[in-house]
Amino acid sequence: MPINYLDGPRFRRVVIGGADWVRHTREQINAINVFPVADGDTGTNMALSLSATAAALRELNGTRALGSVARVAAEASILGAKGNSGLILAHWFLGLSQAIGDRPRVPMPDFVDCLGHASSAAHDALETPVEGTIITVMRATSDAARQAAAAGHDLAGLAETLLAAARRALARTPEQLAVLREAHVVDAGAQGYVNFLDGALRVIRGEPLPQAAESGRLGIPAHPPVSAEEI
Repeated sequence: MPINYLDGPRFRRVVIGGADWVRHTREQINAINVFPVADGDTGTNMALSLSATAAALRELNGTRALGSVARVAAEASILGAKGNSGLILAHWFLGLSQAIGDRPRVPMPDFVDCLGHASSAAHDALETPVEGTIITVMRATSDAARQAAAAGHDLAGLAETLLAAARRALARTPEQLAVLREAHVVDAGAQGYVNFLDGALRVIRGEPLPQAAESGRLGIPAHPPVSAEEI
């Protein structure tokens, strides 16, 4: 059955699913981290940042208003942001929350507009935005979302479009940033955002996510994977 709107429980579940998938794939992200500094911690920073957001959302089980859930996600993201990638994600969540406002739920075309606002907020928060990074992929996905909305896609169709567009934009990042091209890798922060969208889509499709039993060494409490119930 097509789902043509987003409410609080659905938003909560897809964000937690995205966060869990980034946590599961963080070593892959760390391994390609060469920009802005080759310190191999982008995946860890994104996992920690998104886990702080997911932890706050797990406390909201039963809260139905989308605006309330999005506001909690934004506040937790700001407080829990680690590294450059975490700060960019925090501003993305903040922009999304501001665009949603106090609405209890939004139809897909309106949510697409909110995604565009979130992408712009992440870009504008940077003193010197660099193309070929996570902000480039965020913008590409929000642009693709507008086309999906015009085609009348439901939540699953929109999520599939976002992920496909993000992967295409990710593959082009070495063309835009010399340090990536020389290292023969894509941007790590952008890869983390793609993985976040991948996890969200897995939840929407009802696919299982891994039990994050290994998370203790990161200082992240282990939780059972989110299910697709109520999606």
